[in-house]
Amino acid sequence: MADEPTPNVSSASTVTSNKDAWAAVITGILAELVKLVLAVAIVCINAGVLYLVLTKTLPAENKDLIIAIVNGTGMAQGLALGYYFGSSAGSAAKDKKGP
Repeated sequence: MADEPTPNVSSASTVTSNKDAWAAVITGILAELVKLVLAVAIVCINAGVLYLVLTKTLPAENKDLIIAIVNGTGMAQGLALGYYFGSSAGSAAKDKKGP
């Protein structure tokens, strides 16, 4: 009985904390990737809508609907770009920098 090794509790907790750390890193990377993909999709959708409006002959009776769609995609693009290059980007950089 005296020859039995005692379990190393600190190494078990280190493994758990390493797993938690990796999980946090992966979660952060995935969150940023999702934001980036959504922002790129919004910009591409807006570019496609503008291309269609500028190059195709559209029916006059749908004028108001087309204006609403162009305005909506333009606002969504503005929000996405504002998030990445506006005050949110500055706040995120300040938070990472620390006090």
